Amino acid sequence: MHDIFLSYSTQDRERLQPLFQALERQGWSVFWDHRTIDIGEHWSKKINRAIRTSKCVVVVWSKASVDSEWVLEEANIGKQRNVLLPIQIDAVDIPVGFTMRQTGDFAHWDGDVNDLQFIRLAEKVGELVAQHDAEQARLEAVAAAEKTQLANEKKAAEQRAREKAEQQRRAEAEARQRHEAAEQERRAKEKAAAEQKAREAARQKQLAQERAAEQKARAEAERQAKINNPDSPGKKIPLIPVLLLSTAVLGGGGYYWHQKENSPVGASPAGDSPVQQTKEESLAGQAPTVAPQASVEIPTASPDKKPFEPEMVAIDGGTFMMGCDGKRDDVEGGCVDDEKPAHKVTVNSFQMGKYEVTFDQWDECEKAKVCPHVEDQGWGRGDLPVINVSWDDITRKYIPWLNKETGKTYRLPTEAEWEYAARGGTDTAYPWGDKASHEFANYGKDECCDGLASGKDKWVYTSPVGSFAANGYGLYDMNGNVWEWVQDRWHSDYKGAPVDGGSWESGDSAGRVLRGGSWNYAPRNVRSAYRSDSAPGHRHNLFGFRLASGQ
Repeated sequence: MHDIFLSYSTQDRERLQPLFQALERQGWSVFWDHRTIDIGEHWSKKINRAIRTSKCVVVVWSKASVDSEWVLEEANIGKQRNVLLPIQIDAVDIPVGFTMRQTGDFAHWDGDVNDLQFIRLAEKVGELVAQHDAEQARLEAVAAAEKTQLANEKKAAEQRAREKAEQQRRAEAEARQRHEAAEQERRAKEKAAAEQKAREAARQKQLAQERAAEQKARAEAERQAKINNPDSPGKKIPLIPVLLLSTAVLGGGGYYWHQKENSPVGASPAGDSPVQQTKEESLAGQAPTVAPQASVEIPTASPDKKPFEPEMVAIDGGTFMMGCDGKRDDVEGGCVDDEKPAHKVTVNSFQMGKYEVTFDQWDECEKAKVCPHVEDQGWGRGDLPVINVSWDDITRKYIPWLNKETGKTYRLPTEAEWEYAARGGTDTAYPWGDKASHEFANYGKDECCDGLASGKDKWVYTSPVGSFAANGYGLYDMNGNVWEWVQDRWHSDYKGAPVDGGSWESGDSAGRVLRGGSWNYAPRNVRSAYRSDSAPGHRHNLFGFRLASGQ
């Protein structure tokens, strides 16, 4: 573990030798890659481990470093850990996301350790190192106490386990005894029931035999009487044979009318007498029932819908847990402080753009001489998501133009609406599950910050909208592809955030929120809970947007 992680552009290495030496003379260990990484070590892993464990991060802004993706990512990690100390050695614009921090001016520093700027830097380094060491000592003391407590708890748990095992053994023995007794009782009852059933069956058989013998004797007596007295008054024909004969003549009619009287089959809707079945229906047992068909209105496209309008998806309102829920979102590197605290938000029903706004749609606004021309980096236009657009471009030019052209009211989604829609009704870190996958989204390498083509993700840069499966609400590319501007002002955490799904506009931050991650960001950064921000006037090839409407 190092006291200081020095983040800089390799082009400035010689210029930073005096600063490195001055810091080491103060008694601090300094990590800067070309002297700290040994032959054969994996430099990327070594740097990643060093920046996440160093007690403070000193980032050096220069003409070269402000354009370095490595320096930007290292600075962002330092910012997230709240141990970032920025200085500048050139007169440059500080990158977006770091302008709110005071930056030390070392543009004219000549290596003098008594210089006021160096003294201030050294004081801040000393504070962070002391804080880290104190916290480390506290954690070690807590760990030792916890270790002792765990040992005691382990002993107590082992004793409880032994007692529980003995109780379980006794309970199982008693249960076996009860089961054996119950089983014996059950077998005895079954035996008695079987014997009773056998006796009853024998009795019924005997009764049937006696009735058959009686009927046979009666029939024989009647036959003999008829032979002996042929001219005696006629006997009435028994009723049962008559009924049998009538049934034979009527055939299936009795069955047919039984069906008519006890089933709605064949009944007229107005309650009229049933229509007689055809031969085929009677043979089938009953005629098929056909329910009257309801009138179905087939939706048609709105005649006043412009070809450049976004396709919108209706999202039903509801309540969800916004932000980092440890059981749900703490994956792929874990949650960030600005995602906390997790809090319940109730969102009203609204409409969300099915896709991110494309170059084709933006270019219509440019043709109308309202929106500025934006570059596509040579990646193509058409159905690729528009990039290099700022929050100001969208809210001051594109949306007013689109609303005027269509007579409708489009807007940027609020941050709460965006996350509610991105989750797609799921309770997982990504709308498809808890593990990042290039089968479902366009994002970068596991270690920031380069694009990656892998699996279904065939694009190193942006991909055409709708290239991956939609989420549970029918929305495409909510995670990855491009960062999406939303309406809200940036806040460093969710303390005091609104719970009604509206835009959070209070506060003094100038930044606006970006959500969803992009084509060159790591899996952690494309989780549905991840947040970022930028100045409203900033344009970048990572930034795009989608529209919302309704409440």
